[in-house]
Amino acid sequence: MKHYSDTEREDAQTVAQIDQVIHTKVADWEQHYATLVDMFGRIPTDYKNQFEQDGIQYIKFWEQDEYDWYMELIKPDKPIEPLANAYPRCCYLLAIILIEQGKANEAYRILSKGLELEPDQPWLLSEMGMLGGQAAQTEHNSKVWKTAFSWYAHAFESRPYNTPAQKARALRGMGFACIELEDWDMAEKYYEASLTWQDSENAKNELELIREKKEDPATTVSIKGSGFDKGERPDSYTTFWHRAEKLPKTLRDELPDVYVYIWAKAARLGAIGPVNYRNDDHFKYPAADWKLDEVMAGSFQITNYLKGFHPAHALEALSDEGMEQLIRTFHFAKEAETLVRNSADQLIKKVSFKHLMDGETIDLYYVAPAKEAKPWWKIW
Repeated sequence: MKHYSDTEREDAQTVAQIDQVIHTKVADWEQHYATLVDMFGRIPTDYKNQFEQDGIQYIKFWEQDEYDWYMELIKPDKPIEPLANAYPRCCYLLAIILIEQGKANEAYRILSKGLELEPDQPWLLSEMGMLGGQAAQTEHNSKVWKTAFSWYAHAFESRPYNTPAQKARALRGMGFACIELEDWDMAEKYYEASLTWQDSENAKNELELIREKKEDPATTVSIKGSGFDKGERPDSYTTFWHRAEKLPKTLRDELPDVYVYIWAKAARLGAIGPVNYRNDDHFKYPAADWKLDEVMAGSFQITNYLKGFHPAHALEALSDEGMEQLIRTFHFAKEAETLVRNSADQLIKKVSFKHLMDGETIDLYYVAPAKEAKPWWKIW
């Protein structure tokens, strides 16, 4: 078959197997990453997601539900032969890994390729929304949340045969974007709508948070169901290692012990917010007149992607002042700094910090600020 080789058929089986396990705790992320990168490298230059041959229309579906909903809602007037999808789905799974590792630029490139192969695929469009959310939190920028929302909205209505699971995923993304934009009524609306398409503990948890916030506007909205494993404290050692297992082993092996302390502090800051954190803090950090957007953005990168402990995994989008205030929030003061370049030829600032109380030291890394540099999300 011209547009569906034996290799593509085998890749489709492999990618389906990875999709089954990638969200479980037993997933070997490093091995899956290597497999998917290899697969990505053999995407045919003349790829077709659907084609006709000998009077039969062939369409590459991701799952049985897609085919069933296509047949029920489209009611094609010619024979349809379903094929298992390999390469757009490969892009989706590879992007998931890259997003979880905080590699936004690479994830954007991979998702863009996936949408080139299958422009109306709702899983790819929702993952682009997820990437937009990462950009918004990395930059602590509400405008980017609106861009993320638009990707989710596009995913919801991208084609007439989107499955209930695909529609529900897009609606949950729209709801989460509305939470970040502090539009509680719309967030509640989208999460409730998502439950009409698919049951989800995540959606129920978020609705609980939204209703608490609407009843008491002073309530701090922290992540319950969407960012951390069920039943785990956001600042627990278990959660930390669940994050660490998603890093390449070469990076994971270099995690300094003191970084776990910084991570736990950052996770708590993200969970309770800067005002509550300041009220509980001995030094009353982070101070109200600091660059709190940068402090929270850096805290998000530490909590979710373990950034900053290695030049190849440096913190991003921080000014010199914002970086210093971020780490002072956790009671470390700057001792010295040097400039280095990482393997991607980025100019990185290596800063030595010393704990104000016990004298513990750590070297942390962040991308050197450049006035001419634009945040990566502006490519949208």
